[in-house]
Amino acid sequence: MGSLGLLNSKWSLLLVLPTAIVPFCTWILIGYFSSIPKELDEAALVDGANHFQMLIRIFLPVALPGLVAATLFAFTISWASFLYPMAFIFSSDQQILTVGTVSTLITGDVYAWGGLMAAALLACLPPVIFYVFLMDYYISGLTAGSTKA
Repeated sequence: MGSLGLLNSKWSLLLVLPTAIVPFCTWILIGYFSSIPKELDEAALVDGANHFQMLIRIFLPVALPGLVAATLFAFTISWASFLYPMAFIFSSDQQILTVGTVSTLITGDVYAWGGLMAAALLACLPPVIFYVFLMDYYISGLTAGSTKA
């Protein structure tokens, strides 16, 4: 990152975080896509659909729970990341919420408990809100790819 000139920049996180997220999301989606029956695309071809129409009208609606599960996982991992932002971002005005909370509200043995608890609440709200609204898709997406039909 130093040779690219991206130290102390959020762009470094954009390059580094996918190294942890993409492999696991790929693993989740492979399991999910393998559970989609082959007969769906055969039926769409018989009905005269081209490959783009099959993707848009058949596979994406069927794969929506798996895509939501992978998206929620990727968002949660990137939102809660601590090690990468701590290693690549030094200035307090560029730090993300998790690292900025620890670095500014803990000094030596002194903990600003009120600020820490408020920041922890703010940090956990976006993932909780996403999970509440997308819980049904998330659960069906994780369980559908777990067994092969």
